[in-house]
Amino acid sequence: MGTSSSHSGPGDGPGLLPSWAITGDGDGGGNTDDAPDSTEGQDSTDQTGSAPAATPQPPARLWTNAKSSMTRYAGTGGGSSNSGRLRSAGAGYVRAKGGARSAGTSATSGRASTGRLGGFLSSAVGSGVRTALESVGLRDFVGESAETVFARLVDKLAPSGATKEEAAARRATVEVLAFLYDTVVGEDGDVSALEGLDTDTVERAVEQSVSGYIYNRWLDELGLSIEKGAISEANAIRLEAEVREYVASCISLELGGKSVLDVNWNDAEGRGIVDRVYRDAYAVLEAAE
Repeated sequence: MGTSSSHSGPGDGPGLLPSWAITGDGDGGGNTDDAPDSTEGQDSTDQTGSAPAATPQPPARLWTNAKSSMTRYAGTGGGSSNSGRLRSAGAGYVRAKGGARSAGTSATSGRASTGRLGGFLSSAVGSGVRTALESVGLRDFVGESAETVFARLVDKLAPSGATKEEAAARRATVEVLAFLYDTVVGEDGDVSALEGLDTDTVERAVEQSVSGYIYNRWLDELGLSIEKGAISEANAIRLEAEVREYVASCISLELGGKSVLDVNWNDAEGRGIVDRVYRDAYAVLEAAE
């Protein structure tokens, strides 16, 4: 981790990730420049497999303003006394993406990965790990080691990482699976432990998928502004941690009184929940200035 030039692959995550987390076959890696993705708002497919309509691109000056705000925040060294500058940087970033609705719509890979993650975990708790693995096309890996199964899960739940948008979703998925591997599967390597997940842990995993995507996307697009703040590597790491924590504080999984384990993440209900969580998170960032 550190500056955005090192924020380019799924190795960024909580703690020391196991080898499976950085060797998935489909990992295409991430880009490191700070320019907005050329396909922003017009990703190839959405969760239903349909090509969404291209959205108007916001004025270039908004990206310039967003980068300047991020650089100013980095220059302060962060900390609670400079939280206002962080909020301003977040608001400017979302405005540069065309506003909360546009930002949420453009999170195609993030929304799809979050939905697949929620569906897999709900299936594991409700029907067992064998059924959950079969549901994502991993029938042949039932009974394999936890490392093998989790490596394959990365490729099934996340995109290849061929674009910056996909790479953000892939890193977020790796981070969530690393959290589940470390806290649930543990040293015993028993994948069936996922069957004992409680509601709070599944909710946390889904929320981490959303916050991880938004954080990774933000750092991919504006992270070089932290470098331009002429700060040390240690301070850059601390600033990025502050950004991550701030994004996480903006995420709320509202299910209307329904249990996360009862949601059908593969139908309109589940997609609607995921869409709303992403849109609302970006809205909180935008309005926080």
